Amino acid sequence: MSELTPKDPLQAAIFHALTAFERLSEAVAATDAIVGDKLCDDLRSKLNSLRTGELTVECFSRSEVDRLNAVATSLEPAMRRETHTWVVPDECSMSGGYEETATSPLGDALRNLHFACRELADQLSQVVKIQESGQIAVVLRQ
Repeated sequence: MSELTPKDPLQAAIFHALTAFERLSEAVAATDAIVGDKLCDDLRSKLNSLRTGELTVECFSRSEVDRLNAVATSLEPAMRRETHTWVVPDECSMSGGYEETATSPLGDALRNLHFACRELADQLSQVVKIQESGQIAVVLRQ
């Protein structure tokens, strides 16, 4: 572990969740800056739901993990729409050509937002697992 990471496993997991929350906040701001008013209402409400401002104790729950994973999953169709693939003919290639793929700036922003949602969900899940394992250990030791 780095010197900045606490040695207590629960505190370290919370530290990583806070770091992931900062990344999510940055991804929300970056996506919002790219799309401005062009965003559909559904995606706008998802961005607003992520813009909570702080990570509270209530966020360290399975329901919040599920919510973040649901938001990330709902971003996938928009990410696919912003990704374009085409075939480039190449007479020197045995297969006759190759594929190239490009993603629009919005697609890149959505991909970063998707990753940030998944990362925060994973980090919150780690905290929840540590809490639950502690509770189970107390019961089993009795």
